[in-house]
Amino acid sequence: MTANFNSAARKRPVNLTLNEDLVTQAKSMTNNLSSVVESLLAEFVAQETRDSPIKRQSDTRDDGGVEQIQF
Repeated sequence: MTANFNSAARKRPVNLTLNEDLVTQAKSMTNNLSSVVESLLAEFVAQETRDSPIKRQSDTRDDGGVEQIQF
């Protein structure tokens, strides 16, 4: 996967509200939870960026997103 963000950008602390049990389980699986979350966030942003033209096209249709087929 090619990074679509500045991987050399400064890192800063952020506050997230997450399920405590999930965090506990994840911490037992990795010694760098921040890196795992950053990787997942990068994948999410890339997917949303790829999908956004499709969403915009769907949002701008005036037929409610239903394709009309004429015979």
